[in-house]
Amino acid sequence: MSTTIRLAVEQDVDDLVAMGRDMHAESPRFRTMGFSETKVRRLLTMLQGTSPGLRGCMFVAERDGTLIGMALAILDQHLFHDERFVTDLVVFIKPTHRPSRAFPRLIQAIESWSIEQGAASVILGVSTGVHVEQTLEMYGRMGYASAGCTLSKTLAGD
Repeated sequence: MSTTIRLAVEQDVDDLVAMGRDMHAESPRFRTMGFSETKVRRLLTMLQGTSPGLRGCMFVAERDGTLIGMALAILDQHLFHDERFVTDLVVFIKPTHRPSRAFPRLIQAIESWSIEQGAASVILGVSTGVHVEQTLEMYGRMGYASAGCTLSKTLAGD
């Protein structure tokens, strides 16, 4: 079984939305929040290059005609200067396909795309609360180093 990494196309959108729903349900952090299919579809459309002002990429991992993973990232500029960077929005491999070489290959696809865009760096994170230590370990093996920390606090409404 060979896995192919490729740019996502319009025909992948339904599968990308379904994987987004799966990731949302798996995450102890996100599953307590709502899931808006409309919003996810709008973001996917923007990442396909049909929205001015947002540059991004969408890669999928495909095995035997079935999508098993995805990686979405955006290109931006740092706050204090014009240096460009790419940051991930999501990297997800279906649980039935973990562990998998698809994960580092999706990251490598983001890195290659980042170089093509003239980005100086790639910034990755783990915000789902799922397999955090294993993901950080994999990123470390790929040459990434900690650049800080992300914290979250749920605020009670009035």
